[in-house]
Amino acid sequence: STAIESLKTEGLTNNSKSALQEMLKGQKIVYSTTKHGESHNPFYKSTVIINGECFGYGEGSNKKAAEQVAAKNTIQIIKKA
Repeated sequence: STAIESLKTEGLTNNSKSALQEMLKGQKIVYSTTKHGESHNPFYKSTVIINGECFGYGEGSNKKAAEQVAAKNTIQIIKKA
């Protein structure tokens, strides 16, 4: 199965940022997102920063996708902690 299919099964495709916001009410969540690659074929890298500390990382074909993956990975890191 593809990564997108497994994301859909987990129900985290479009709402990881919202879910993270819910988990961390009152915490300062910042997404540090940068553009990479060729102008005709860019990709984005995003890191979730909570209260100044780096957590999850993600990559995607656009800024929103990269931030969603980073949020999903941050949720997994927090749940394992």
